[in-house]
Amino acid sequence: MQWSDARNIRSESLECYPGCAILPRGYVNVASCLEGSGDPYFICLTQGEDPPLYRVYHDVSDQPDLILEEGLHEVAPSLSTFFRTARVAGEGAA
Repeated sequence: MQWSDARNIRSESLECYPGCAILPRGYVNVASCLEGSGDPYFICLTQGEDPPLYRVYHDVSDQPDLILEEGLHEVAPSLSTFFRTARVAGEGAA
C-alpha cells in the first residue's frame, strides 16, 4: 500500500468508486493498493479518534449499502495498531 497524498485522497474520495459512494457515510481514502488489485484503503471519520483501517473492494457495487456490507475488509482494528505493526517496504532487507 502507498499512503495517499492530498490529490489522491481527493480523487479516490470524490471521483472514483467506491470512494464517492461511501464518502457520505464518513469513509475517506487514505491509501492505494500497490499490488495491482485496485482496492483502495479507507478510514471512517465517524468511528472515533483511532478508527479501523479498511481495504474496500472496488468492484463490489456502486451502492453504498452493498459496498459497506460486502466490500469492507478490516486491515487493522485501529490506525495506531496499523502504524505500530506496519513494515516499510524494503525494511529488513539484507
